[in-house]
Amino acid sequence: MSKILFSKNEDMSDAIAVTPPSFGYTVQLTKAVSVRRNIGNVSCFNHGIKNDFRDVEFTLQVDKNEVLLLRYFFDSLKMISVQNPEFYLKTSENFFAAGPDQGDNKIFEVSLANNPQFSAMMAEPFGFFTCKMKLTFANLEPIIPPSESPEFNASWDFGTVYGLRNPERNPEQEYAAARNNSLSGKPFVKNSFVDEFTTTITQQTTTAKMAELFYFLQAKRTTEFDINMGKNFWLFGPDVQENGKIEVKLLDNQFIITHIAPDLWSINLRLWHVKNKKYPTGMIIANPNIVKQGHPVQVHWSTERAETIKIYDEPNTFVTQMTQASGYVIRYPQVNTTYLLEVSNEFGKYLTNFNIQVIP
Repeated sequence: MSKILFSKNEDMSDAIAVTPPSFGYTVQLTKAVSVRRNIGNVSCFNHGIKNDFRDVEFTLQVDKNEVLLLRYFFDSLKMISVQNPEFYLKTSENFFAAGPDQGDNKIFEVSLANNPQFSAMMAEPFGFFTCKMKLTFANLEPIIPPSESPEFNASWDFGTVYGLRNPERNPEQEYAAARNNSLSGKPFVKNSFVDEFTTTITQQTTTAKMAELFYFLQAKRTTEFDINMGKNFWLFGPDVQENGKIEVKLLDNQFIITHIAPDLWSINLRLWHVKNKKYPTGMIIANPNIVKQGHPVQVHWSTERAETIKIYDEPNTFVTQMTQASGYVIRYPQVNTTYLLEVSNEFGKYLTNFNIQVIP
């Protein structure tokens, strides 16, 4: 069995070699995308793919010699003057530490997400130890994986990833109803437009297809996309009896995949059913959110389906009106300020805000 290597040098000149982890390790993608759920819609703001990062969490089962090598290696990292020094990991065949789209048997620059946890000597198998660790990857560039043939007897399409096996699903519905103050306690329905349909799917697929899917999840930033369910699938339950293509949006900015067998991966995904797409939506964020008095603040906005875009600052002093779907303006606040985004089109209006703190 090939080993994995840890080294403080990129040329691996001082590398230590240990037994690679078994299946069951997880890779987490954290996208630099803010996701905000409001009544009847989901708004997203993209902070840029360069700010995404990935972690891998795994458990090594090593003998006495290897555990001593690991302890010495990580103790030596503490001697470096940098608070959390980066080092190098060379993966083995079929150990896709950064995800299947990044490949195996490669050298990656990493840092510790937390301190390695070593067990006592185990009774079974006798003389072995476990070492649980979580690593964060540095300077990962997206790699576009090749498009693979559909899986056997598969009819599920997810965005631009075609030919996946059908997933398990758990549909949910949230009705926009609120209890009134009457003695009857009957629900008062605000508007059927704001009823929401969400679902959680568990998708299992091959290494090649998970590479496509994981890359797609990172590349798809803020917009809706189509999935093709096939007939009589009812992804969102009996209230959404739609066949063929249906438009959805991702509800999370973190995605965890598990390598469960030599050519089998699993992922859980939460999806939001896009309906009544004619209504506008948007998000506003100020950076930094804590600023010295009179110092500049970038107020970023991102909108969808908006014909008119306005930004105000509390108490509703008009700032500017924009035509671009996204961008930023620079402000110089003197006191704690709430920035409000108002977007509208012929079908309606949407308001959202963001608060900043001003210090002397």
